[in-house]
Amino acid sequence: MLFSLSLLCLIPSIANAHPRPIGRRQETQITSTTVQPEISVSTSTGISSTAQIPAKPTRKPATTGTIITELDYRGHPRLPPFPTGSISTSPVNSTIANVTFVDLTATSTPFKDAKRIKVEGFVEANIGAAAADPFTPIGTGAPPAMFTRNGNHPVPRKSITNADVPMGTNKFYSNLFLENQDNTVFLQPYSVWWNKGTGQFQSWGLSVSHTEASQLAFGPNPDANPVRYYINPIGIEHFTFSASEFKTSSGMTLDDPTAFSINLNLLANPSTPSTQKLTFPLCQGQGFITGLYTNLTPIFDSAILFRTLTKATSTKVGATKYKIVLEDGNTWLLYATRTAAGEFASPVDGALDFTLVNNHRIQASSNFNGIIQIAKIPADSTAAEDVYDASFGLYCTGVTMSAAVDTAAAYSFNFAKSGVANSGGLLGWALPHHIAAITAGSVKSGMQMRSTTKGVMTAVAGDVWTMTETNLATNIGFYPWKPDGAPNTYSAAALTTIRNAVASDIAQDMDGQSNLNSMYYSGKALSKFAFVCFVAKDIVKDTALTNTCVTKLKAAFNRFSENTQVYPLIYDTVWKGLVSNAIYATGDAGQDFGNGAYNDHHFHYGYHVHAAAVLGYLDSSFLTTEIKDYVNSLIRDFANPATNDPYFPFMRSMDWYHGHSWAKGIFASSDGKDQESTSEDYTATYALKLWGTVTNQPSLVSLAITMLAVQRRSIQSYFLLESTNTNQPANFIANKVTGILFENKVDYTTYFGNNKEYIHGIQMIPLSPVSPYVRSVRFVNEELQELGGDGFINGVVGGWRGLLVANKGIVNPKAAWDWFAQSGFDNNWLDGGASKSWYLAWTGGMAGV
Repeated sequence: MLFSLSLLCLIPSIANAHPRPIGRRQETQITSTTVQPEISVSTSTGISSTAQIPAKPTRKPATTGTIITELDYRGHPRLPPFPTGSISTSPVNSTIANVTFVDLTATSTPFKDAKRIKVEGFVEANIGAAAADPFTPIGTGAPPAMFTRNGNHPVPRKSITNADVPMGTNKFYSNLFLENQDNTVFLQPYSVWWNKGTGQFQSWGLSVSHTEASQLAFGPNPDANPVRYYINPIGIEHFTFSASEFKTSSGMTLDDPTAFSINLNLLANPSTPSTQKLTFPLCQGQGFITGLYTNLTPIFDSAILFRTLTKATSTKVGATKYKIVLEDGNTWLLYATRTAAGEFASPVDGALDFTLVNNHRIQASSNFNGIIQIAKIPADSTAAEDVYDASFGLYCTGVTMSAAVDTAAAYSFNFAKSGVANSGGLLGWALPHHIAAITAGSVKSGMQMRSTTKGVMTAVAGDVWTMTETNLATNIGFYPWKPDGAPNTYSAAALTTIRNAVASDIAQDMDGQSNLNSMYYSGKALSKFAFVCFVAKDIVKDTALTNTCVTKLKAAFNRFSENTQVYPLIYDTVWKGLVSNAIYATGDAGQDFGNGAYNDHHFHYGYHVHAAAVLGYLDSSFLTTEIKDYVNSLIRDFANPATNDPYFPFMRSMDWYHGHSWAKGIFASSDGKDQESTSEDYTATYALKLWGTVTNQPSLVSLAITMLAVQRRSIQSYFLLESTNTNQPANFIANKVTGILFENKVDYTTYFGNNKEYIHGIQMIPLSPVSPYVRSVRFVNEELQELGGDGFINGVVGGWRGLLVANKGIVNPKAAWDWFAQSGFDNNWLDGGASKSWYLAWTGGMAGV
């Protein structure tokens, strides 16, 4: 009979999950309640194939998976994304820094006739984009001497043989070198993990899994619509690559890490690593799981159990093909290509035969040097076998990127490959946002298989994928921006209202609000006041206010550019990056939202880059060599465009394959990397664009424009959920936002609470000129309707209320303006990273008040 998977027995085990201890693993049986019948001994030989069928089963299918229904808070203190508490203000008619603020409504001014004043939007300089390489280094020299060097990071680099290579701390493979090194790596669509002597067979091999939609766990009430979370079970061993020579003394090493790939080596004897080893080139989206055997006898185990092992015909020299049916009814293909020892280039005649030892193990008939690859046949695909037959023998060894920006942004993944000569082209799996943008260099096969948290993937053949984005943020700068490109206009009365707000905001204690023990909170304050200074100069055009604001903000910013803040930044020579000294001073990796362990660097440093860009725009004398070196160092830490920089990794935060950044740093995670705040992700990229503009770095501007276009598509595809979204489960869409999206699960929550304003607000902050570029009018309308509109907003307490109203400004800016301009406005309705003057300028500019 066909073995099926059922969730009936899952429901009780995940109900009411959150009261349980943090990080608790829930063992969840995802099997049919039907007892598997005994299998008769049988061997069938056809014209082109021979099938082996196991005798009486020695065990039953082990399809027990693990789901973790609690959040792992390590490195994620349960703090809101802005400091709480009242913001002190001063009356408008007060004197600050020898500047007297005057109520413009009571005096003769150029605006006394209420004439509507047209304020020109920021006009992007001609960036020469077609000639600007977005991946041009912004520097490859040693970080400035202001950053003390430290080689004693508390988290060690495990098993990495490239001692001096900057490590991609926030990349998909980091579980391999963290903690016990046995957590899952999510390649998409397959997942792999090193068993390290555990699992169903106490194996020292590498296990492979792929989960179907029917295996998802929904909760806490699986019948709800929308559900709060969905999770792919982990630890289901569909296949385990191993060798008879692997024993308890076996080991693992890692080498050649890049942003897209890494090599995992399993060693029979670590003291002689090159003699007997099994190497797995791991690339995101790889078409096959590939093992390169050197002088080993291959073994494959399956906890699902083997129903049949059928040797099929292969027309390629030195190649053997097997078709394998597991007891869940799914069919996998195994290809073995014999090569000269240690070369993996020239095929050698001689088939590799496998024997079905029992219903959970198949073993090769001899020692083997060569390539073994496995792939799953999607249940609804009739062409899959032909696609795999044409492509096996090749495997991905890495990816380089290229891009060109003009009226469109075209970016390419250039796949490096190895293996034997093959006419079918390198096979990979593309995510939905790739497929929507692919324009050249590859062939879509029509074969599809689901990813863990990003919908259905499509198999693509080709050594180059080129994606093109035409909706670019070229003309988004410092001014409020409208998707229709219309200019901002303000009446004299509106300018008076904004000016009064600017005066009040400048009266705040910039130094006190930014002189904190947190790069994140401090950065938010600096960025907030940068918006205020911009409004003073370019919206209300008040020289005195501008001078006061810029003077105060420069003094606050210089504390950081001189690296004399509460916890200065340290250059970590272990992982190679800039981290807060708090991790060394306190011994707590969770300090400042895990900055010391590389959490959230794009969030933290993006705010600082934005503040520096605005200051540079307002006062060119600010852009000293020291300031530029400091800010460029922050950028090199989280968004380094150089692949040859010996001091920082290429693109620490941004995952170009997934199209967005990952926030989690060097904390092992059973569900992989995650990101909570998409808005702070693209705001950091927006800051790169502004900085590149004011410092005349056209390649950095081109990079930011390309990144923003990619992030926009990815975030709209997976995080901000319009009713037409097909990438997230149908019973999750009505949440409208994902909450925290992991590689393996999606949880409609935040690390600091379950309030709806938290879950939606963390995807909004900070609202800036780039927000309407990503947060479409349709999405914001649907989100407001789902939340309950003004009734919901009015019931929200504290700083979240102003954020929600400002977000409403994307669809109804006049109503938002009226709310911020009301006479009874309470500053406690603003979050710690927002100002009344910016929200008035932003909503007013879009509304044309």
